[in-house]
Amino acid sequence: MEQTALRPKPMPGQEPGGGDSRPAPAARRPHAVRRRGRRLMSLLFGLLVGTVLVLSGVGLGTVGATVIGMSRMAALQRAAGEAGD
Repeated sequence: MEQTALRPKPMPGQEPGGGDSRPAPAARRPHAVRRRGRRLMSLLFGLLVGTVLVLSGVGLGTVGATVIGMSRMAALQRAAGEAGD
């Protein structure tokens, strides 16, 4: 009986005939400088967003305190006006 011509395909990264295990020079990773630059930009962007959120929270708190203070002043003025009449 004849043997079939079908053979299993080699696994990706394996060379038939026992090639060396070093990766090809074209398959190198991107330079670390690019990755470091991306990390730095992400960090700076995150700090900027955090600062904006903190400052907007401080602004909202200030507005809220002002509104509460004004309403208390108005209540005191009404009470003083009623007592004076």
